[in-house]
Amino acid sequence: MNNRFATPNSQCSVIQALLIEDNLADRRLVQGMLAEGRDVVFKLKCANRLATGLELLSRNDIDVILLGLLLPNSKGLSTFVKVYEQASKVPIVVLTNLSNEEIALECVRMGAQDYLIKGHVNTDLLVHSIRYSIERKRVEMELRKLNEINKRTVAMVAHDLRSPLTAIRGYAELLHDGEIGIVSAKQQEMLATIIRNTQQLSLLVNTFLDSEQIRAQTFHLDRDYFALEGVLSAIAEEFEPNALAKGLELRTDLGSSLLVYGSREQLARVFCNLLSNAIKFSDTAVITLRAWKEKNHVLVDVIDQGQGISMQELPHIFEKFYQTRYLDSNNPREGIGLGLSIAQAIVEEHGGIIRVNSKLGEGSTFSVTLPIAPDRRKHFESH
Repeated sequence: MNNRFATPNSQCSVIQALLIEDNLADRRLVQGMLAEGRDVVFKLKCANRLATGLELLSRNDIDVILLGLLLPNSKGLSTFVKVYEQASKVPIVVLTNLSNEEIALECVRMGAQDYLIKGHVNTDLLVHSIRYSIERKRVEMELRKLNEINKRTVAMVAHDLRSPLTAIRGYAELLHDGEIGIVSAKQQEMLATIIRNTQQLSLLVNTFLDSEQIRAQTFHLDRDYFALEGVLSAIAEEFEPNALAKGLELRTDLGSSLLVYGSREQLARVFCNLLSNAIKFSDTAVITLRAWKEKNHVLVDVIDQGQGISMQELPHIFEKFYQTRYLDSNNPREGIGLGLSIAQAIVEEHGGIIRVNSKLGEGSTFSVTLPIAPDRRKHFESH
């Protein structure tokens, strides 16, 4: 987007506008309104075909686009998409009929700055919308730059933290194991504390980095077709000793042919988090991991009879950095409140939904719904 035009406080701004509109009467109406604008001079270019408009945009001298959605050979949302793909840095004001307002709203959701209803526009409203859209786009681009800087900073900080943590843990383990020299029992105890805390800090660093990558949509998932019951069975086996150590019974009820398409590692991470929390916040009774197939979905429940979550906290449970207030001496505050946020992001990346149903003092049920693998289903069922 060009910055040739002055700020709104200047005596006279100059704005290069492109009007893409097939209707001759509408074009003339917009031209007349822009000619009446005060404290601003509009240099207007017009195109009555999408191809002509895209050609004018390729010259990179446009400050704002006024876009009609009904053009020859291009109509509705696809018109906006084609313009936005070529000029995503230029603010777009959609011009639409009252009957197409829903499509105009969808354009705004996809990146347009504003929309106006034909027949309900005057000069002041049109000029205001153009100036607002230019400023909104400028702020959007600035925020995008700041976000890029933030992503690079997070990556650098995570790398700079990981390296010394790995070194600290490595040397501490060598000392603890007597590889360098004999250490006393007290020294071993202190070294074990160092190792445990560096492991915890490394986990926090990795979790925070994953959270930032998900937020920035740079989180990579290696996807494949697999039966989810095998992953869940392995997770239950892994966590059974933890449950037994707290006097808990871990039950499983897993269906067969629960075929999904996604990342084994990341979906396993989701259910490890849910099962770990269930064990952590339960002191007695039973924890149940069950999974079954229902129509075109795989459903998984992790059910505990533990502390539960209050009604006030339930709406916030998947928010980043949120931690429940109900923690006793047996369950001290650990982590930084990113586990459920990351779990939700992973499930949604797989086209699924995660929900929670809980009552304070009675326990919680975390439910995950995933789509059944759309292809190669018969191939897996035959093996």
